[in-house]
Amino acid sequence: MPLISRDVPAYASSGQAFDANDSNYDSYWRSSGALPAWIAYDLSAVPAVQRGRVAVVWYCDSWNWDYISSADRYNLPALYTIDAHAAHGGAAPPAPDDAGWVKLAEVATVNPYNSRQHIVNLTSGTTVYNWIRMRVTQASGVPWNFDAMFNLDVHDAHLGVDDDWIFFGDSITAGGMKHYDQTIGPTFSEVVHTAYPDYFPLQQDGGVGGWTAADGIAHLPAFLADFPGRYVGLAFGTNDTWGFTPQQFYNNYETMVQAVIAAGKIPAIPKIPWNPQSFASKIPALNDQLERLKSAYPQIVSGPDLWTFFQSNPSLISSDNLHPNDAGYIAYRRQWAEAMISNVYAKAAPPAVNSGGILNAASFSATVAPGGLASLFGQGLADGVYADLFDSAKNAFATTVAGVSVSVGGELAPLTYVSPGQINFQVPWATPAGSAAVPVQVIRHGVASNSEMVTFSPTAPSVFAANGAAILTCAVSVCTLWGNGFGPTTAVPEDGAPAAGVAWATHTCTLSIGGQEATVTYCGAAPGLVIDQLNFVYPAAAVGTDAALTINGVRGAFRLPAL
Repeated sequence: MPLISRDVPAYASSGQAFDANDSNYDSYWRSSGALPAWIAYDLSAVPAVQRGRVAVVWYCDSWNWDYISSADRYNLPALYTIDAHAAHGGAAPPAPDDAGWVKLAEVATVNPYNSRQHIVNLTSGTTVYNWIRMRVTQASGVPWNFDAMFNLDVHDAHLGVDDDWIFFGDSITAGGMKHYDQTIGPTFSEVVHTAYPDYFPLQQDGGVGGWTAADGIAHLPAFLADFPGRYVGLAFGTNDTWGFTPQQFYNNYETMVQAVIAAGKIPAIPKIPWNPQSFASKIPALNDQLERLKSAYPQIVSGPDLWTFFQSNPSLISSDNLHPNDAGYIAYRRQWAEAMISNVYAKAAPPAVNSGGILNAASFSATVAPGGLASLFGQGLADGVYADLFDSAKNAFATTVAGVSVSVGGELAPLTYVSPGQINFQVPWATPAGSAAVPVQVIRHGVASNSEMVTFSPTAPSVFAANGAAILTCAVSVCTLWGNGFGPTTAVPEDGAPAAGVAWATHTCTLSIGGQEATVTYCGAAPGLVIDQLNFVYPAAAVGTDAALTINGVRGAFRLPAL
């Protein structure tokens, strides 16, 4: 899920707010003085489409080792709200007690977790909130550590929460999946983001020291109820070597897997890591049970082979001969990330173009011409919605957006709109028109869709419409229509670039309205745009609003609004 809060303007009741959303998870916001305390982000510069459904997650796992614990906690948010405000951004947030703050989520009983996420909506009717705030009224801690302290991220979740992870396990998991030690190496999410820049997974660390798979069974129902995401890592086993037979271990793990699947989520399971102690001789038999479990439940995603990795890299084990050292923990999370890159992200379903799913972007007919705008429909075309695609530095629309491109006969097409189900693009001017079909494909992150064969027409006269009628502007009897597919012009066009000025269509344009021919005063490229323009004198004797534009023998019918 795209991270939309990184480095946005941050404000707080005390402390350095920018430490909560900078690129360094080793830094964190910490309040000072008595609670309540708050931190607020100005999201007004984030595109509105990304400020609908969002995931708000805070992390305090640097100081609080275990996901839950009966031991001392440090500056852990206990009671708090997530609030939003519609005030304009660009300056300090509204006053803390301003009536415009709207509560989106609340934790009203003492929070037990060292990180927590909430799915909220920053859009209410026609209101799109510009501000988001976390207000902490009580913290769990020990003397001198009753402040609020955490990193705070906001992810775009309008396409769902599939890219949302939590890793349950023992102390090795707790140490390996935290959001710290960036000075040594990146987090799980950052490794994935480097490989696939369109992804920035939300990732929580659910490790608890000393736990076995039996502890996982006892706590998993409550954990899953509080986790809205998709992927659940289950990384127990080291502590299970004491007191559990391989069959008991299998049974316990199977119970957890069944619970995860029943909750509509996907389990991910690694091999138990190697260590040099004598009891580690029992681990291969437990790892065999995990492989048996994966065979029985194909829904399981295979995690990293931590046994082979640490056995091959014993220098990554600490002096206690059990836990990884600092470098080992960084390697642990990288092993998880690389395994998920291979087994989840790289195996994402390829984009699919619908049969007959390439249409004229104005008329939505099957007649499409070189140089005209087309709409392509399918599934899995992109990871998000991207609407502002004009590259002012190049004075043209981009041909690759968020890892997505459209190939028309091997040429990349300029893109004007990209989303998971629809892409609008300009057909390259050099595309052959006539009887030969041309393959059109979507490429996403290097993975190509099926080829949809399209026979392009030399012209495809059409007009843009709203509410069933053409978009028409008139000054007395002289009117203008905005069109598409008028064909080549007297100026040499450049793919994706707006017309520099007046450029007439090379083919004659005729327009009839209500059975009367209209006088065309201009037919060609719309100056400053990548669409076409038709200027004409509305015939006084026209009866009705049915109209037709013919260019090079191709006729496009449409309806005009009543004047």
